[in-house]
Amino acid sequence: MKMLYITHGFPPVRHSGTFRAESFVRYLPEFGIEPLVFCAADDCDVLTYEHGTDTDEYPGVLRLPWKPRNLGVRLPAWHRMFLRLPLGATLANRYARHVVAAVLSERVQKWLCGQRVRAILASGPPPEAVVIGERLSCLTGLPLVADLRDPWTYYPYAKYRHWVDFAFERSFERKVLSRCRIVIANNPTAKTLLTDEVGLSTDKVVVLPNGYDELDFSACDGTESHSPDRFRIVYTGLLHTSLEKRARLGAVKRALALDYQPVRVDANARSPLHFLRAMESLLDRRPDMRGSVAIVFVGPLSADDRRALTTFRYPECLSILGPVPHQRAIRECCGADLCLLLQAGMWIGREPKSLCVPGKLFDYLRSGTDIIAPLQEGDATDLIRRLNAGRAMDPYDTRAMASYVEERFDRWKAQRGERPAREAVASLFDRRKISRQLANIILNAIGEGDPRDICDTWPSAA
Repeated sequence: MKMLYITHGFPPVRHSGTFRAESFVRYLPEFGIEPLVFCAADDCDVLTYEHGTDTDEYPGVLRLPWKPRNLGVRLPAWHRMFLRLPLGATLANRYARHVVAAVLSERVQKWLCGQRVRAILASGPPPEAVVIGERLSCLTGLPLVADLRDPWTYYPYAKYRHWVDFAFERSFERKVLSRCRIVIANNPTAKTLLTDEVGLSTDKVVVLPNGYDELDFSACDGTESHSPDRFRIVYTGLLHTSLEKRARLGAVKRALALDYQPVRVDANARSPLHFLRAMESLLDRRPDMRGSVAIVFVGPLSADDRRALTTFRYPECLSILGPVPHQRAIRECCGADLCLLLQAGMWIGREPKSLCVPGKLFDYLRSGTDIIAPLQEGDATDLIRRLNAGRAMDPYDTRAMASYVEERFDRWKAQRGERPAREAVASLFDRRKISRQLANIILNAIGEGDPRDICDTWPSAA
């Protein structure tokens, strides 16, 4: 059977959201589903990963611009004033979404003519993908499945002009997602958010996590990057250091419920600063480690990230590789002695609520390398403990970080730099297996599957 897959980013574009999409398109045909991909032709406004070739392409891909054509045009004063009012920008954005969805839906319908597509899978963020999917579902009668890689209205960095805007957008989210046959969340906390806060029924939402692709590990035997005379601590992917102080005007706006953020974010919990402070205290106390420790950062760095790294008192222990192909990052993880996992802190109201699980966690798990995870408590820390894959601690507990690194270093030294063999602990998160679960979800959406085949693919939910 054929399925329309709507996703904004798709290879050769590379960012954290495209790995999941690419794997689904690669593996779903093994389970009887042929995806036809509709994606954006616009440039993605994100930091992208390096990749080995610019010629990656798949058959059955339609690329169209998603952005309104007047984006960036200087607006008249009355229009700018309207956008500053509560609901002003929200109403304008909703109108733009409907216009774009209507135009694109018509063109996609023509593209699909004669293809005998039987289902629609829409992947967000951005939520426009789901809105386009809902429009097409209404026009064609095809069942819609929404795959939310991150939350919609409760996206951690989402900001609304006023809390009224947030409530209005959340009602729109509830309306759109209620029309889906099945809604996919990628971790248990995100599922709870959809049922308790957005108001979806529990039988409509299922957990299908991110994962790793075994093909990325096919050329990795776990030793390519391993150096027997250096204890290597590796971090891959994006950091998030913010050295700017909040403006006073921001406090006034928050007091007036302007620039409302439903999820309060501590971005600096994803900064390397606190881990580096822990390493400084350890290296101060253990001078014998200074020539034997290498802290490796793999991935793009912002200006603030680079400034944070330059403050480290032992630069001889730092190695900054910058953006590299994903397979190279995988080899660094496989050859490491510790993998460092960081994530921003999040709160809804006063309740700490870690809504996102870092995608790199699944690569770390598959590598078999122990993980040091200075993270807010949540699904990621729970998973690390359940799989005995390393140690989690508070993101500001520098003493606990230093203690675990020292413990692992002393064990490494006692083994004379030999890295003990260790079985991967994450076969549950192989994207081929996750694609099989997705195939079951699609078949159930069209009424041909067994509901018993749909289950949350997460150990803590078992």
